[in-house]
Amino acid sequence: MTRPYRLSVEQFVSHFRGQLAQISKVPSEQFRQTLYCLILDPLATAAYHKAGSRKNAVRLIRELSGWTDAERVSRLQLRLALLEYGFAKGSLYQEVAKRLRRQPTIGGTPLSASPLLHELQAHAGTSDERHILERCTYSQLFYTYRSNLVHEFRLPGYQTDWGRGSMEPYYGESAFDRYQLVFPVGFVARIAENSLQNLEAYLLANKIAPHSKFEFGSLWRWQ
Repeated sequence: MTRPYRLSVEQFVSHFRGQLAQISKVPSEQFRQTLYCLILDPLATAAYHKAGSRKNAVRLIRELSGWTDAERVSRLQLRLALLEYGFAKGSLYQEVAKRLRRQPTIGGTPLSASPLLHELQAHAGTSDERHILERCTYSQLFYTYRSNLVHEFRLPGYQTDWGRGSMEPYYGESAFDRYQLVFPVGFVARIAENSLQNLEAYLLANKIAPHSKFEFGSLWRWQ
């Protein structure tokens, strides 16, 4: 006899595999990017205890997407954020500026050239700096990317997928602010597909019935 949690996992995963297959056929790249990002929210809800959508989605990306660069920090985004919030005189800003001088970002620079979060944490002297540093990890930036698509119906920054067909994120050149972080649609699809695949194993290993994480019924529940 199939245990209830196994049946729930089977039905849940089968449903979202079908959704991913349909999304892959959508002509618009922006629509596909948005839909792939939206799928991460229910996957994260199925996996973890109820919390803010950013917290759960970022955890999903870090733990189940298979993205090895998720805990690396974008030096360019960190420098811009520290400037924006008035921390250009601190140790963290000086360190990231030094790293950019020593190893400049150029078109096509891979994310694996970025420092890991723990390499910079000692330079963040205040809670605000630590918060900014955390938000400039690629997993957090991916969620910011998702939020821009969902709430503003546009990509953040001035990014364009210059590499058309690339499966990996990269920095592309821009006339507006020289280099822009790009998450190509092929990469976004891979994040969603890997997350679902690894979620299935996670749910089975932890005997989690994903449907138990959602409320069903006639009442339209506000969030």
